[in-house]
Amino acid sequence: MEGLSARLALAAKLEKEGSPAADLAVNKSLSIISYLQNNLDMAQGGEIAGNLQNLYVYMGGRLRQRADRGAAIDEVHGLVAPLVDAWAQLSKGAESTATTSSMQMVA
Repeated sequence: MEGLSARLALAAKLEKEGSPAADLAVNKSLSIISYLQNNLDMAQGGEIAGNLQNLYVYMGGRLRQRADRGAAIDEVHGLVAPLVDAWAQLSKGAESTATTSSMQMVA
């Protein structure tokens, strides 16, 4: 997810500069979204996986729109930011749980 955020930031910068390389950054972002979408576990993920699926479809659609692409990139980047934060919080929670479990096993 952080890779997607970084690629979108690059795409936004390149788009503002009018660089043709913005197309490559957008295409890489679309590839990352496609990868995330294809690796959703709908059976295990339930409603959350369904919501992520819908979000990924929306983000991909926005990035494919040619009109006002800068705004589309910024919008999608804004949608990704809370997901990056959520994954970071989940990761911290998992690390904390693992550390607590390890400490309990030692004690």
